Amino acid sequence: MDVIVLPARTFTLYPLRLELPQFAAALDALEAEGYSRASFKPLVRDAAKRTAWYYLPVVLIPDVHGLSDAGDIIEVNTLGSWLFGVPGYQGNARFIGWPDVPYVELPEGCPDEVINGLLESRPVKR
Repeated sequence: MDVIVLPARTFTLYPLRLELPQFAAALDALEAEGYSRASFKPLVRDAAKRTAWYYLPVVLIPDVHGLSDAGDIIEVNTLGSWLFGVPGYQGNARFIGWPDVPYVELPEGCPDEVINGLLESRPVKR
């Protein structure tokens, strides 16, 4: 299996806006239950964790990691952890859930696996 090589931090203006209308109804339902539309990122992450692309191996330049509350190192070595982040590492996407059609802002050079994977993802039934 090929390993994807990515910059650890993209430092871009997030030029790619990817609308994910398939999550709008789930966000509306959460909002009706009193939750914030800021639940968009965890909603998308839960869906992504059920797919193969989330776990594709990556090598980051420079090598980075996150830290647990106990001070243990959390590796950032999958496409999902690069995109969504881990404790101590922010990730490389912005999740905007408050418009009627929620969207993700992605960095320039974002792998096609991420773009196609997000477009194909569906909310997990609760």
